[in-house]
Amino acid sequence: MTSSQASQQGITDASVFQAGGKHCSCSGRNVLIRTRPPGTVATSEGLVEVEGSNSEEAATDHSDCIGPSKVEQRPVLNMTAAWVTVFAAVCLSLTVSAQPISSSLSSPSSGGGNLKAPSGFIKNYNGKFVADDCTEFIFTGFDSWRLLEGAQGLGNAIPPQSLLNNQNFVDYLFNLGTSKGMTVFRMFGFGDTQDNQGGALETSPGQYNESVFKSFDYVLDAAARHNVKLIIALSDNWKPTDGIQTYAKACNGGNFAGFWSSPSCLKMYQDHVGTVLNRVNSINGLAYKSDPAVFSWNIVNEPRCALSGDTDDSCKAGIQGFIDSMATFIKGIDKNHMVTVGEEGFFAQGDPAIAGNPSGGWAGKTGQDFRNNHMSKNIDFATIHLWPDNWKDFDGGFINNWLTSHSQVASQLGKPLILEEFGRELDSDSDSARSTERNPTFTQVYNFVQNSITTGGALRAAMFWEMYIRPQGAQIEGGITSRPYGVSQWDSTFTGPTQDHANWIKSHQGQKVPGCTPGTQNGGSGTVQQQSTPAGRRMFS
Repeated sequence: MTSSQASQQGITDASVFQAGGKHCSCSGRNVLIRTRPPGTVATSEGLVEVEGSNSEEAATDHSDCIGPSKVEQRPVLNMTAAWVTVFAAVCLSLTVSAQPISSSLSSPSSGGGNLKAPSGFIKNYNGKFVADDCTEFIFTGFDSWRLLEGAQGLGNAIPPQSLLNNQNFVDYLFNLGTSKGMTVFRMFGFGDTQDNQGGALETSPGQYNESVFKSFDYVLDAAARHNVKLIIALSDNWKPTDGIQTYAKACNGGNFAGFWSSPSCLKMYQDHVGTVLNRVNSINGLAYKSDPAVFSWNIVNEPRCALSGDTDDSCKAGIQGFIDSMATFIKGIDKNHMVTVGEEGFFAQGDPAIAGNPSGGWAGKTGQDFRNNHMSKNIDFATIHLWPDNWKDFDGGFINNWLTSHSQVASQLGKPLILEEFGRELDSDSDSARSTERNPTFTQVYNFVQNSITTGGALRAAMFWEMYIRPQGAQIEGGITSRPYGVSQWDSTFTGPTQDHANWIKSHQGQKVPGCTPGTQNGGSGTVQQQSTPAGRRMFS
């Protein structure tokens, strides 16, 4: 989710990993020792000793915005086994010390007995998500859009250290999720410049902030350690920095609607996405495109033709061409991961299912075209978002119609559907507000998902916006208007309908998908690629 909510963002120049000790290398490659002594953390520099020991922008109503916006290991060395053993012994004998940038980068919990996601890559097989052994992967989870900033320990992205118990925020969050049965989380794979804490990942076309990239490395490595998977949005429609608006200024003179059909803008965005996919993680040595911790890529979060107002059909065609081109481009680099759009899912004018849109007619003029946007063979599954408060459609009838209409179209396309953002705004920070304003919507959504899974429908998962960590009994930092959608681990929404749904998901794990056999073919409707664990991922775990 984002819009005016996710519209200001930034990052410190200091590296997440500040290590002054020695490290081992062989043929120019760092060697990460996966077995760590207590009190150390693995970084790109080796074993680093660690000393022991969220706020979100206010929701605003933009009167000029139709459809109100939202504020918001070691690598496998090509050597004999004997040489590997000797090499490891030498490396382990080195004394490594460091000055960590934040005490929050302490040795994380591995999340021991918590629910685990499958270890390999996930594919779409005949409308279902399957692991490489053809077991259906059903899941639940949530959005946490400031994970890159949380990894760096930035104060406005994390709760008090007393609550984190000196864990990195990312480790705390993943451990909390898996302990409650949640195994897939959605994040923004770009920088946040909120309150001058942080910075853009891509500071200007082709120029990158390495400290932000290292926080990205940390998040992916943490996801692997905690056995979770990530849906990663590669850019955002709403942010004025490190998003589509930035590209429009750089490549198209600030013409936002024209960005989608501009060849120079497409090339600039492809260059950026290629840089991200080919990035080699400084901690574990895996290229992002080869990392099973990634569930899928969002081409862009909530693409629209304009930030407000109606749009014409030429821009709708531009978005369609952009989606098709980017899906093909990503698949040309990364054949391991699934690709989807990341949009709200509005039906275009003239679509037979347009009655499923929010009322008022504006949604059909945003430039989105749910059916055609997800039709490409390079789009593996469909996504939608659900924002009754922002769209001014509050009743349960709209929610049911929205989910039903999209499930039917996704079934026609032969693709699974994920509700990857949904939430309800609160008027006050109180249990009564949660019970009357939020919990009924969560219960309705989760019941729909469970029925869809049971009956073979297209909707296979729902992820709420957003997880908000705060101390028990503490009031929402900045007041309710600063986090109207935030769900705390102490809220009845989390301990009630969300936990009930996670328990249901956990009890329905492990089903083999009929007709699916591990094979040699990637793709959405054939056999499933048998994937081995990439070099360097878990050799010493």
